[in-house]
Amino acid sequence: DWRAVIRMRACWTLILARFLTDPVIYFVIFWLPEYLRKERGFDLAMVGRYAWVPFIFGDIGYVLGGWLSGRLMRAGWTLASARKFVMALGAACLPVAIVAPLAPAAWMAIAATCFITFGHALWVANLQTLPTDLFRGPEMGTATGFSGMGGAIGGMLANLGTGYIVSRFTYTPIFLVAGLMHPLSAVLI
Repeated sequence: DWRAVIRMRACWTLILARFLTDPVIYFVIFWLPEYLRKERGFDLAMVGRYAWVPFIFGDIGYVLGGWLSGRLMRAGWTLASARKFVMALGAACLPVAIVAPLAPAAWMAIAATCFITFGHALWVANLQTLPTDLFRGPEMGTATGFSGMGGAIGGMLANLGTGYIVSRFTYTPIFLVAGLMHPLSAVLI
């Protein structure tokens, strides 16, 4: 019963956490090439040569995030403590994003962006597993769907906001918000 699931505090916590943090990876996916072109002077060939690098760090973070929480549980940590620790570790990586637009060299901005993808991946590898920890069998899919909807709506609104902000200002406020969303959201979890 989706009405029963949507009334649960755990469901709203997941929806809000995804609403606040999914836009960070949407920003990297959709705006990094334009940032590199507009702010760092990359041509299309340079974007193709370098924009993929942060996603490799995201791949590593997804695998490591799942493995590390499992490893901690096998070492005696409770499920909640292991998940929260890995999520906090991921959230701690994201403030490095704040320096990306201030970095004197493009490679440094890309390196800072690698912290975004890596930290977000650690975070989301565990956040997306929480419905299996918090809900019973038939409720899991519903809670996962609602949390995904929260992330998609957050991503859509953030992309609209990003377009508005970068067309009138710079990318600096976006990197600032991207760097702070996960640590602030960690308080929810």
